[in-house]
Amino acid sequence: MTRRVVLVGIGNPLRGDDAAGCLVARRLEGTPGIIVVVSDETPERDVPRIVDLKPDLVILADAVAMGRPPGTVEVMDTAALTGYLPTTHRLPLALLADILRRASSAEVVVLAIQPDRVALGVDVSAGVAAAVERAAEWVREAARETAVEAASC
Repeated sequence: MTRRVVLVGIGNPLRGDDAAGCLVARRLEGTPGIIVVVSDETPERDVPRIVDLKPDLVILADAVAMGRPPGTVEVMDTAALTGYLPTTHRLPLALLADILRRASSAEVVVLAIQPDRVALGVDVSAGVAAAVERAAEWVREAARETAVEAASC
């Protein structure tokens, strides 16, 4: 039995650190055990595709203004997201997570990266670029742990 891990990269690649979730996803494309969906600013358009993948774990990677130092990486329970606004995409993460959880019965978590600058046309900051690497390693480890859990069932 294999458990399915789906990583959804969310953000605007033209707005500096807002690209963090997409960068994590692109970093992990082709990684065994991880199905990558790069959603950019409209993750809601990919909900049917994600549900059709029959995931056990969905990881939503996104830049989230948590009031922490830039580049902070945090795995958040989706229930904690209601206080984190505004968002650069149309559908709030908490609502997206709820839709995915109900439609797929998957566990859904948010891999949040604290942005530094999100202005149009700026580059990704050094702190967020480093955070992308740490976040990608967390996803790899989560996929390995999910595979181990499935093997012991």
